[in-house]
Amino acid sequence: MDLLQAVLHGLTTAFTFLIVITVLIAVHELGHYWVAKLCGMHVTAFAVMVGGVRKTPLDHLLKKPLMKSSVVWAIGIIVAVATVLAGFYGQKPAFYAGLTFFASVGPLWMISRLNALYHRPLSEGIFTLLKSYAVVVLILAIGTRFQNLDVVYALSMLIGAASVAVMLAYYYPVLRTGGADTTDPTIDVESATETVFAEGDGNKGFGEIIANHQSVPVRFRPLMSRVDRHGTEFSLLLLPLGGFASIAGMQAREDGSEISIEKGFFSKSPIKRLLTLFAGPLFSVLLGMLLIFVAILGQGKETMTTVVGSLGDGPAKSAGIQLGDKITAINGESTPGFYNVIEKVRFAYTEKDGVYLPTPLQVTIDRAGKELNFTVTPEVGAEPTPLLDKDINPTNESKIQAKLMIGGEIGYEPVSASEAATFAINTPARGVQQLFKVFTNYQTAKESVGGPGTMVQQTSTAVENGIWQILLLAGGLSLSLGLLNLLPFPPLDGGQMVIAFIELLRGNRRLPHSMQVALHNIGGMAVLLLMLAAFTIDATRRSEANKPKEKPQVEQPAVKNPETEKEKS
Repeated sequence: MDLLQAVLHGLTTAFTFLIVITVLIAVHELGHYWVAKLCGMHVTAFAVMVGGVRKTPLDHLLKKPLMKSSVVWAIGIIVAVATVLAGFYGQKPAFYAGLTFFASVGPLWMISRLNALYHRPLSEGIFTLLKSYAVVVLILAIGTRFQNLDVVYALSMLIGAASVAVMLAYYYPVLRTGGADTTDPTIDVESATETVFAEGDGNKGFGEIIANHQSVPVRFRPLMSRVDRHGTEFSLLLLPLGGFASIAGMQAREDGSEISIEKGFFSKSPIKRLLTLFAGPLFSVLLGMLLIFVAILGQGKETMTTVVGSLGDGPAKSAGIQLGDKITAINGESTPGFYNVIEKVRFAYTEKDGVYLPTPLQVTIDRAGKELNFTVTPEVGAEPTPLLDKDINPTNESKIQAKLMIGGEIGYEPVSASEAATFAINTPARGVQQLFKVFTNYQTAKESVGGPGTMVQQTSTAVENGIWQILLLAGGLSLSLGLLNLLPFPPLDGGQMVIAFIELLRGNRRLPHSMQVALHNIGGMAVLLLMLAAFTIDATRRSEANKPKEKPQVEQPAVKNPETEKEKS
């Protein structure tokens, strides 16, 4: 039963994560779509998810037939089930073997099949796979220095990298031609590719391969699609975690003729372009505020109570305080909230000649209706740490602090609709402040930034705690999506808005094509570095969590447990 529950929880977490991300991106792109239509632009395609399915049969071009794909899928499913079972039953060798299969043997097998089908040298696919591995190795090297390395996490990263390599191999025909329609033999592939991108039609799934010295058109199509009377194709694609709204004429041409494309993006004024670009982040922020409002109204405002919810190896535990104890007073002064506990503890020390001496505290607790008193000598940190405010959030001020090494249980206070609305409305401002701290303070970035591993962990926790936590998580992710897209780095919306604003100041004159290309290259590199930084911080966090805990060099002084003393008397 435990195994079944764990499997179901894992599947529910994965499904919830994919649904949440897909919906958030769809709403973001819906903002671009609606405002583009209002501004008189032609939207050629609106897609939820990314990547089509190959519809062109190619097996007949092979000299030697490949193993049936149904057999390959069957082998993959059997290995996946065996790996999961091995993990839950503690069979580590079999579990690691399964992960290694999906990180190396499986992807290499898939790439070899695809390269044979597309008549490509196997060495090209292997080189792509090795480059993907190299990125993971770089992340792990910077983030962990290969110390306290979580093997499962490292293998998971390699599986992710290998999956990217397989996707690149699968979509090679489209990537090779840039999406040009090669089904028409009268169209030159290179010139058609330029036309497609210049008109902003995006990747329509047209591609080609060279088989037996001949050009063979290859078509990829959505799982489902329809075209409305305005010529916009609405489609559901294959792979989650994405989506797009493609506007005509969004690709800059070398001769600047994109401004003459009818109903094209660059045929409109910079103001309309700014509004269209800003609409995506705006919709994300508005959706985030709405979800947070609903979650706060339904669940209540989160607060930290004085009931001990976490207990580290430290002074409180050594004194005899237990999980579930409620701290009611310190040194005779009541502690109605956890912030009161923090206030009375953090400066409980004296400083003499640079040496910090902790001051013993009288801690009163309620344990199952019984009042008990403990003498606890707090632990003074060696380095300054950020002070916490009344909402238990870190401030910009750091000082040497004393701690009991405990955390309070999370509770929820009912709030009115106006209070929930006020909290939701103020959330974007707090998000901007936090984003500024992330870029200016490494410690803040280290504590608050995370990659896919962190997001999946947060989703798992939200699933365990119910629908309100899922909505709260979705609201936070939607806000992050909106705010991050406003960063001034092309190809993000914010970067393109900067270009549109500069052109507004230039009297609607386009920037030189070479400058646009340079800005997009620089921006793309900046976005890539930000992604790598998030992955690296994720790896660092996992490495620190995997670090063996050191025993304290100085033991806490023995303190009599009042409960035990009562029993003796």
